[in-house]
Amino acid sequence: MDGNLLLDDEGTQPDLPWGDEVSTWRTEALPTDAVWGGSTSKGHVREHNEDRFGHRGSIYAVADGMGRRGGGSDAAEATLESVFRRGWVLGDGAPKKRWQAVVRMVNMDVRDRIGELGFPKAGSTLTLVSVEPGRVLVAHVGDSRLYELQEGAFSQRTVDHNLENELANSVMGKEQAKARGLPMTGLTSYIGQTDKHLRVDVTSWSPEPETRLLLCSDGVHRFLDSELIRELLSTLTPCEAARELTKQADAAGGRDNATALVLEL
Repeated sequence: MDGNLLLDDEGTQPDLPWGDEVSTWRTEALPTDAVWGGSTSKGHVREHNEDRFGHRGSIYAVADGMGRRGGGSDAAEATLESVFRRGWVLGDGAPKKRWQAVVRMVNMDVRDRIGELGFPKAGSTLTLVSVEPGRVLVAHVGDSRLYELQEGAFSQRTVDHNLENELANSVMGKEQAKARGLPMTGLTSYIGQTDKHLRVDVTSWSPEPETRLLLCSDGVHRFLDSELIRELLSTLTPCEAARELTKQADAAGGRDNATALVLEL
């Protein structure tokens, strides 16, 4: 199924409009006093939407599927299904090492699934947030992102797992790599690759009241500048901001699937 993956508290898909032709969104009050909204669009170029987003309990996630010969949407969907199934049992305050282990198990689940479907080269990014009393935890693989807006200060909480960043931190550096004609694009870590090459970043912090978080696929952050993203997060409700971010990504050319999940703590 192409469109967004949106799960309710029981892990089932609610009766909401689905499909590639329209963005879908939802806003909801939770026991943690969090309010969120999500939107996704396939854009104007891609035939299918391989992005997925959703939440279960205190866990929110975005996955951006990829597969040149197919399977990207299957990989993203399998990623979120496994995240919500496995992450649900951790509970508040679970150590970061346990979240690391969960994401690695998710990776194995997805590898098995895409292999069964005949798409062994498919994969997905994953950015997930667990909202707990006094703590926000993020687990991250790939180049989807988590941004934080706190008292007007806008910052990126994740680091893209891509060749450009790897080269920037290498002895060679980006400029020398460009001079040698080396590739500058491509992911260095993603869900669906072999475990030994998988990099999982897990961090946590204590948020301030009224903090806003944005989880988004690269179809949003590659085509919209940081100031526009900050302005939309600052002035609109979570639901409105999510919808406007995907709308603006489409207006900027819609060259990729675009997904935004905005969460207010």
